[in-house]
Amino acid sequence: MSDLLLFSTKHLSISAMSEFLENHMEHHADFFENIIQSSDDAIISKTIDGIVESWNPAAEKIFGYTAAEMIGQSMMVLFPTDRQEEENEIIERIKQGERVDHFETYRIRKDHQLIHVSVTISPIYNDKNQIIGASKIARDITERKLYEQALVDSEKRFEGIYDHAPCGYHSLDQDGFIININQTELQWLGFDKEEVIGKMKITDFFNEAGKQKFKQNFTQFLADGHIENLEFELIGKNGAARLVSVNATAIKDNQGNLVKTRTVVHDITELKKSQLAIQLENQKNSMLLSSASDGIHILDVQGNIVEFSDSFANMLGYSREETANLNVRDWDAHIDQVQLVSLVNDLMASYETFETKHRRKNGTLLDVEIHAKGITLAGKHYLYASSRDITERKQAEARLRDSEEWKTAPKFFHYLAQTFRFITQ
Repeated sequence: MSDLLLFSTKHLSISAMSEFLENHMEHHADFFENIIQSSDDAIISKTIDGIVESWNPAAEKIFGYTAAEMIGQSMMVLFPTDRQEEENEIIERIKQGERVDHFETYRIRKDHQLIHVSVTISPIYNDKNQIIGASKIARDITERKLYEQALVDSEKRFEGIYDHAPCGYHSLDQDGFIININQTELQWLGFDKEEVIGKMKITDFFNEAGKQKFKQNFTQFLADGHIENLEFELIGKNGAARLVSVNATAIKDNQGNLVKTRTVVHDITELKKSQLAIQLENQKNSMLLSSASDGIHILDVQGNIVEFSDSFANMLGYSREETANLNVRDWDAHIDQVQLVSLVNDLMASYETFETKHRRKNGTLLDVEIHAKGITLAGKHYLYASSRDITERKQAEARLRDSEEWKTAPKFFHYLAQTFRFITQ
């Protein structure tokens, strides 16, 4: 039984231990002496003036002083300078018959290490019911305090990361009310946390289309437990709208009921603007390429096609799929093949106009005039070129040359006749 009681008292709270000692000390002196000696808590008795009268092994372990060193000494040895007044206040309360429960404070060990302790102090009465001293039970809570502080620090760091993240965070309850939200999202909305938490629903910041989309997707969200990349227009207090992408996870209890959501909100306003600008630019370029009469083509440094107009594919007699896999060597029939790619690279550093010949898919040749200029896209160098069919011009020039030659022929023959006549005279 004594072993069982001894085990139980090791797990008593400080106040329960103190009451237990007070109620049974008179009748079980020897038994309680064993409890005091084996307790994990420091059990100390002192006079009404604060002089130590008893000091158990746990007190020695916690404070570093032996019983021989402390008995007859003032408890003030254990008090830091900034805690000196605590002892006087405690003694005054003890003199009034008051009990001090679970008082958390600091004390100094013999090795000068500062430790956290939780103390319970009760008056000691003599057989005449006079207060003659105090019993003190002290528990070392340093490890617990360090853990609590680490937890507080961790929570502060997390709170800082949570509140000032580059994206919005919020949690909703099962009715759609906002129960938590970070500062980033609050700044987007133009509200203070006190205005939002528990008072506003996330749909309060949606337009009508957004409210309908939320309603349509919420049931599926509850069933799946998550949702990804759902886009909404978020309306702030000042009426300004921003496009956001929402990813959310459902947190449920053991019965499968929604407890809250964990929602991440990304502002995609600028991204959407950039995508729209790129889309418009692509459409514009596509329209220019599709409507161009000249054969527009863009080559990389190896002479490979990277972009081209329909007119260029038609000029060469290839389909778009075939043209996309061509190299300049496949269609140029005039410039030396060995020097061709080198010439492409030289043209990238200048603007040139020159004539050459293109070879069509069917093998026929085409006279063309090339306008070529180097361009840089996304840090890479390309050659922008346009091929103009000058076949008709070349044919006209040939006819003109022939015509000029026939115009000078009569004069030549007249000259020959005059010369011959002169010789025969």
